[in-house]
Formats: sequence, C-alpha cells, structure tokens
Amino acid sequence: MSKIAIIGDKETIFPFNFFGFITKYVNEGNARAEFRSLIKQEEIKIIFVTENITPFIEKDFKESLNRAFPIITVIPTVSEKTGEKREDVVKLIERIIGPNLLKEE
Repeated sequence: MSKIAIIGDKETIFPFNFFGFITKYVNEGNARAEFRSLIKQEEIKIIFVTENITPFIEKDFKESLNRAFPIITVIPTVSEKTGEKREDVVKLIERIIGPNLLKEE
C-alpha cells in the first residue's frame, strides 16, 4: 500500500497525523537521518518536507530528486520564525484535511 509522509516542525505536521500520513517531527540534529530513513521505505510514494528543514537535508534532498519515487515536495511551515500563523498555509491545510477543530477563537 502506498503511503504519504510529512517531515518537519510539530505545528505543521500535527494535523496530517490524523489522516494517516506518516509524520516525523525533526530538528536540526535529526533531520538528515529521519529523511534518509523515509526515502528508503519503498511503500512511501510522496514526502512533504517543511521549508525550514530543507537546509539540513539539502544534499540528500537534491540526490533524491533524481529518483522516480518517492516524490518529494517542499511545503511552507504554518508558523514563520516570528511565531505568527501564516493564514495562507492554514487555509490550504483546512481545504485538504478539513477545518481546524483545535483552533483557538
């Protein structure tokens, strides 16, 4: 069975866990190892990588683009470095997986 994975910061990847995505929270120290682990898994066909992780996996990311699978794409994070929510990303996630039930009003 084909699977989809997302690797990145907790706030961005959290909602995808509820919809069957393989989610991997990473930081600067473990990003490269976790990414390498994901691209080796044959059942994973798509990997989303949050943009704040790409500097830590740059070499492996570029090498993986020459492979047919998994398809790897970079997505923006929900929060910028300032901690402010990026409403465009939040709206995109809501369109894909539904409304944010944990949203604080």
